[in-house]
Amino acid sequence: MNIIHPARRPVLLALLVLALLAAVLPAAAQATPTSTPLPITAPLPVPVATFEFEGFVEAIGPGTITVNGLTLDTSRAYVKGRAAALGDAVKLEGVLSNSGQMVAYELRVVDPARRDLRPGELELVGMLTAMTQNRLTIGGLPMDATNAEFGSGVGIGQLVKVHATLNAQGQWVIREIEVASADDSDGEFKITGTISEMGDGYIVVNGQRISIANAEIEGPLAIGALVEVHLLFVDGQWVASEVKLEDGEDDSDDDQDDDSDDDADDDQDDSDDDDDDHGDDHGDDHGDDHDDDSDDD
Repeated sequence: MNIIHPARRPVLLALLVLALLAAVLPAAAQATPTSTPLPITAPLPVPVATFEFEGFVEAIGPGTITVNGLTLDTSRAYVKGRAAALGDAVKLEGVLSNSGQMVAYELRVVDPARRDLRPGELELVGMLTAMTQNRLTIGGLPMDATNAEFGSGVGIGQLVKVHATLNAQGQWVIREIEVASADDSDGEFKITGTISEMGDGYIVVNGQRISIANAEIEGPLAIGALVEVHLLFVDGQWVASEVKLEDGEDDSDDDQDDDSDDDADDDQDDSDDDDDDHGDDHGDDHGDDHDDDSDDD
């Protein structure tokens, strides 16, 4: 029987450990990835119209929100300020896709007493493609125009802006329709997200490659930066007209303050007009009394 001398045992143990490590380490190195791949993001939906929508939150699901009976896709929405909860008044901005889906790119909680639109009212800017009696099709979306107020020049082939609400039967009912203004007719919408890749004349935001070759850029762009991108879909390509750094702060109060200031200015103007009318009336009355007194004398 072979007996291992006690002095040689540590050497043999060390050789055994080295052999085991030599067998295990290559397999471990092969199994460990060198980098974590980024999650694959579906392409941005092709827009056929842009929208704004306000109302009260009735349900919140994974990547969706239901507001005044309308369910919207919020999987790509940037939340300004705090997250929405059931019962909150919210405003959403986004696009109507060519598949008929309402895709929100921005969501924020608003003060219900200082909103821009009526609760449950949709503001949609899109192409009027069909017009038969009281039925219109805008951006592929059928709408009832039975009691709508029509602006001048509305016709097939025009880019129009409508205000409409969803009725109990799930039909969009137009309150008013007009030819879109210059501000509405550029077809732009905006997304907010983090830059994950940059290259010569392009950035990748929310998994989407966007050309910035002719964009107005505000602030130094870098991977990881949160940006707001104003987009157009041109010849099958996403093109940015403007890219600016986003501070992540909620500016909805500022927007509403501006609206409030405008309303206050309008009220002040009306008040000034009333004062002028009162002054005119007072002057006229005073002049009439003076003439009457002169005639009596």
